Amino acid sequence: MYGSIISNLVLPQSVTSLAGNIFSVSNIKDVIINSDALAVGGAFHTCSSLSSATFTSHSLSLSASSSFCALFASCNNLSSVNFPNMTMS
Repeated sequence: MYGSIISNLVLPQSVTSLAGNIFSVSNIKDVIINSDALAVGGAFHTCSSLSSATFTSHSLSLSASSSFCALFASCNNLSSVNFPNMTMS
């Protein structure tokens, strides 16, 4: 997927993990993650077109070696990250 020309991406519930940098340097503009995917490394690192990310699950897990900032590092046009189904505890 590195360098992909896909502009909208919807990941289904069947996706249980994201390999590090899998979508790096792609032209994805919007992504919807419909699972409790384990985000590893910078899955969307340097996606300069990415403007919106939505996590529809109730929880998000990051690996011990990852962080939320690393997931979207250098996504300079990212203007919104949404968690519509999460509750704060």
